[in-house]
Amino acid sequence: MSAPSLQPSPPRARGNRLIAALAGLAPSEAEWLSTQIEPVELDLGQVIAESNEPFRHVYFPETAVVSIISRMADGAVEVGTVGNEGMAGVAVFLGADASVNETVAQIPGTAGRIESARFVEGAATRPELRRLLNRYTEAYLTQVAQTAACNRLHGIEARCARWLLMTHDRVGEAERFPLTQEYLAIMLGVSLISTDLYPRAGRTLIGPYTAKAVGCLILWLRMNWELLTWREGRSIPKAR
Repeated sequence: MSAPSLQPSPPRARGNRLIAALAGLAPSEAEWLSTQIEPVELDLGQVIAESNEPFRHVYFPETAVVSIISRMADGAVEVGTVGNEGMAGVAVFLGADASVNETVAQIPGTAGRIESARFVEGAATRPELRRLLNRYTEAYLTQVAQTAACNRLHGIEARCARWLLMTHDRVGEAERFPLTQEYLAIMLGVSLISTDLYPRAGRTLIGPYTAKAVGCLILWLRMNWELLTWREGRSIPKAR
């Protein structure tokens, strides 16, 4: 399905916040990582890792947003999202050759990527990088758990508001970003038709349903703040 027609957006904030955090903790390790990363452009819907196929690269999104999708016989649903706060390839860091889920670009934009084997080697020999990735993995798994809870307990409007607010943060608060109805349905784990949620999402959801999504959004923002300002001895906040 083609992306909706869009007006020009203001420039998005560039850079990956995980790499920026590493630069504050260990500049030499951040410099090594930066020299290994290849800049790439990710297109809307581009598959960067197939389900159960080798994860050849680890990605650090900048203006792109990546979705981790679980596909089943009766449909598909998003189980994780990664923007400029993190990396796509946690399975590689945890020692797996492949992920059971599909990883795709849900919002097009820029990212950096590094070969998986080189990434694993670098993380094994650079302690601050490894510690930061451990903290990010905890934050990512907390996000996955929070998403599962929201999908079970919140209505479709609140889930949509939460997703739009989090994506707005990830794309540098750009006023517009491309999104197809098909992908919105996957994000929310529902079946949508043209008269459903998508056409009115931008006009009617953010205002009325922000209050319902604000708890999840505050947790999301706090997790990112804790990650970027973390020092040894501090912990990522727990979901409430």
